[in-house]
Amino acid sequence: VFQTEGARDFYGKGLQKRGIVIPNPIFIKGEIPTVAHTEREKTVVSVGRLDNFQKRYDVMLDAFKLFSDKHPEYILKLYGKGSDEELIKTWMKEKGLAGRVKFMGLTTQPMQDIARDGMFLITSDFEGISNSLLEAMAVGLPCVSTDHTPGGARLLITDHENGLLAPVEDVAALAAAMCEYAENPALASKCGENARSVVDRFAPDKMIDMWESYILKLTK
Repeated sequence: VFQTEGARDFYGKGLQKRGIVIPNPIFIKGEIPTVAHTEREKTVVSVGRLDNFQKRYDVMLDAFKLFSDKHPEYILKLYGKGSDEELIKTWMKEKGLAGRVKFMGLTTQPMQDIARDGMFLITSDFEGISNSLLEAMAVGLPCVSTDHTPGGARLLITDHENGLLAPVEDVAALAAAMCEYAENPALASKCGENARSVVDRFAPDKMIDMWESYILKLTK
């Protein structure tokens, strides 16, 4: 069982034929916050482990620097902890972003904490199906994501319909995507509203039905 088509395609033809793709579900705790686009703050938010090898905070900071030079009213909020936190803080200062980047620490209620932010940003080189991206889409944030391997973001996002995709490590493309949202409120609003459909698309009962069907097929 694979999370994405890209993960299955990594293996040989025989295993591909025997395999099935069942995505991660999204689990909702409590009510989903609802915020109108006009009430969103001038913020870019990211949620994840502070691990540069996978999450590429060097790319994120470079992209936000380009974006921030055009839109200095925005700040970048980083939720999470990890072994590279001090390194990321050093890079922040070296890039002249002190005061524009806030380290928010851990959150136990990410959807509630990010509900009023302006847009969500993920710059990973590789991910399965990112839980933080699912949660950001569920609360209607306009999302910018790298098109990371093995295709989790591409499974969730249709470019310019419910989010924006940029090539991995492409600082200029990531910055341009953030500028699109900041300069085109109609696009940001449309992508945010359309993103909410992940709640239905990846509902736990649908994913559980897929697991049950697959297991019963095997036992027969």
